[in-house]
Amino acid sequence: MKKLNFKSVLYSLSIVLSIVMFSCVNDDFDTPPSTTIPVGDTLTIQEIKTLYNNVEYLFTTDASVFAVVTMDDKNGNIYKTAYIQDHTGALALHLDAAGGLYQGDSIRVQLNGLKIGKYRELFQIDATDGNGFTLDNYITKLDTKVVIEPEVVTFDQVFADSAYFQGRLVKFENVQFSLADTSKTYADAVTGTSENRVLENFSKNIMVVRSSGYAEIADISVADGSGSVVAIVGQYDTDLQLYLRSKEEILMTGERHWMNYSLSAPVAELEESFNLGTSDLPVTYSGWINHNEEGRSYWLKTYYSGNSYAEVGAYKSGLDQVKSWLILPQIAVGTDYALSFQNAMAYWEHGSDKPLKVVISTNFTGIVEQATWTDLSAKFADYNNTNYQWVSSGNVDLRPYDGQSVTIAFVYTGSDSKSTTAIVDDIRVGVVEGGFGQEVFGEEFTSSIGKFTQYSVTGTPVWAYSSSYKCATINGYGSNNEDWLISNVINLSSYTDITLSFRYAVGFGSYGTVFDDIKVFVSSDYSGTGDPNTATWEEKTFTEADLDPYWQWTNSGNIDLSTYAGESTVYVAFKYTSTSSLACAWEVDNVSVVAE
Repeated sequence: MKKLNFKSVLYSLSIVLSIVMFSCVNDDFDTPPSTTIPVGDTLTIQEIKTLYNNVEYLFTTDASVFAVVTMDDKNGNIYKTAYIQDHTGALALHLDAAGGLYQGDSIRVQLNGLKIGKYRELFQIDATDGNGFTLDNYITKLDTKVVIEPEVVTFDQVFADSAYFQGRLVKFENVQFSLADTSKTYADAVTGTSENRVLENFSKNIMVVRSSGYAEIADISVADGSGSVVAIVGQYDTDLQLYLRSKEEILMTGERHWMNYSLSAPVAELEESFNLGTSDLPVTYSGWINHNEEGRSYWLKTYYSGNSYAEVGAYKSGLDQVKSWLILPQIAVGTDYALSFQNAMAYWEHGSDKPLKVVISTNFTGIVEQATWTDLSAKFADYNNTNYQWVSSGNVDLRPYDGQSVTIAFVYTGSDSKSTTAIVDDIRVGVVEGGFGQEVFGEEFTSSIGKFTQYSVTGTPVWAYSSSYKCATINGYGSNNEDWLISNVINLSSYTDITLSFRYAVGFGSYGTVFDDIKVFVSSDYSGTGDPNTATWEEKTFTEADLDPYWQWTNSGNIDLSTYAGESTVYVAFKYTSTSSLACAWEVDNVSVVAE
């Protein structure tokens, strides 16, 4: 095997070009054309790339680049294309026919009449019409079986300097294919369809391996161990892709590597509303685990319209599978414990599939894939809900785990085509508030004020439906108001343990006054119509929202209505007041009455 010395090649060519052209060709490969192809100015690959300034550059004078073919189309993974590399960089050649160039060929490319440009952000030399150039008219083969050693790199290095690595031959060590891909082949050889497979390092960072359905490796099972891979760094738009040259360069003989997380001591209770941390960055709270099993999507802490929450999705992932875990700290389950949370979906693309579930494990010790996980029964938003419309999970019963240390996790599953965004907030694990009953009344304000009626005692603004935020809302700015939002009748004659809960947000109020203007009442003698002041109402306290900043969606907490057990005509009302000089805005959503 020969090691290429670019300087010696250039020097030899300047003296005896014609001798080199014909004496170094291996008879096993195509015979070079007899026509002499002029040399002209000698350029490096990097010098050629700099001629492209967001506009294709056409060569109109004699010039040549000397390089070695690092990948050909013989094995079917690329078509009418070859990758070449010199000591300054790498790029692709777009040819008008397959074959003729082979890995290890040392060549000179005459550039006069060709152009340097980009195809989907990949640098390539091409014919002026974009249909590929004829090999014999532009390429002189100087030697064969020249070895270019791959550069040993990490994912981080490639992503940090993609311009440098684009088109280069590289080697990744300590990598493995994603667990989901190990049950597949590298591509679909039956239909000839190109497919992506996910290569991950031991830190769960990933790169996409793209293989043609016509490649020799297409029908080979994806390697299930760990080891090293040699590949060409390609690019398609903004996505870097790896192209495999042969199965011999996929050396995965080691055992699979598993992420093994350190666990903190179990906590007695947990409440999390995601108010801490920087928006649009991964959730990294103490004791929490943000685990990326498949793909590159992590759960992000997000802040929008006065509310903070955790969200995840697979939009523009380019992947066949994304699986992301948000794992809560371990919890020591006590008597009558329950899990509750708020959730929402946005930009639904899952069809009838479910993007989100919540699971529990009693044997999780740090390796997610080796633990036993059991689905928990909770209520989730789906395609019937509008974007970002909050849905309450209800009280998820943890009594079967009394006395045990458990781990609870939210698991998102998606793909490039099933890219729904999933959102969770107000996670609580602790002693159940209100029992483990069923919902006997609920309103999520999907398209109207629904099971509620507004009654205005005084003032012009009244309770109304907000199509923007999918809630009931009122703002009495500049006027004296007394306005009621009253539920339909609720029959509690067959129930005992009863709780009311809702979500709300406040704007433009001030401490010391705003909670005098927003009240919650319950009545068992209201007639169902007319002025509510003619009935007897009991005021109920609820969790006060933090008003700095405004518009933070807040869970009311579970409000005990057990004193109304056995009553058949119960009403819940939200009373709003304001003056011409002092007013807030109030939004209410996800009203729920749960009973046993």
